Amino acid sequence: MKWNNLPSSSALPVPISATNPTPSTAFTGLLSAGNAKLHGVEFEATGILTDHWDVNFRANYQSGTYENYIQGLVSTSLVLGLRGFSGKHLARVPTWSGSISSTYRDELKGEWNWFVRGDANYVGSAWDSEANIVRSDAYVRV
Repeated sequence: MKWNNLPSSSALPVPISATNPTPSTAFTGLLSAGNAKLHGVEFEATGILTDHWDVNFRANYQSGTYENYIQGLVSTSLVLGLRGFSGKHLARVPTWSGSISSTYRDELKGEWNWFVRGDANYVGSAWDSEANIVRSDAYVRV
């Protein structure tokens, strides 16, 4: 899939005064910065183990790279000298993610029912920004 007109935020620091150039605030705007290519596949399956017990599994693979992408963020340009990110991976998009869950349910009394459920979610490592400098660790949440 091709994603055209990717949104990108840009911040413009505003100094406190002419004699104190330390930025006190910044104006943030949204720009259309370029395009990206995305590829991926998702698999999901649900199994009914008994009349009362089911299990669900999901796995997701995705890969995306920027094409003709320019970031207008002032701090990235000034500090790192980076503006063009063509060919880099999409920020905050893990290559792999998945989950498994299971629910057991039964009748309590009359029209009252009860259930117990467990979930485990996996999120793979992802780049923190368009510059692809730092990667977050993969994690599991139960």
